[in-house]
Amino acid sequence: MKRHAFKLLRQVLEWQYLTYRIALNAKKNADAIGVASYDYLMYSGYVQLAYHWLLMEEAAAKALGAPKDTRAVGDDEFYKAKAQTAAFVFDHLLPRTKSHKDTMFTPIDTVMGMKPEDFSFDY
Repeated sequence: MKRHAFKLLRQVLEWQYLTYRIALNAKKNADAIGVASYDYLMYSGYVQLAYHWLLMEEAAAKALGAPKDTRAVGDDEFYKAKAQTAAFVFDHLLPRTKSHKDTMFTPIDTVMGMKPEDFSFDY
């Protein structure tokens, strides 16, 4: 669980850095917000997902650490499954933030460079 907590801490610090970086880019060109928005929200969602799974992993670890006579039959498997799912989130889903970080800062013209009339094909 400690490894997941440190991994999440790094992601949260990076998330804060990315927020400031988007704000600085927006000072130069307000369209930077629109270009980054989708990937920023996806990044945020993955970090929040990991945060909530870390809380569940912590609760599962506490439950598994409680005396056996206080747990119902089947509880151990349930809590172990929670820990396994948390590992899946941290190992397989949270790394997706890397691609969202990369595409948050693509050139503004590749997204905003098309003229509105170029979207109309009703001729």
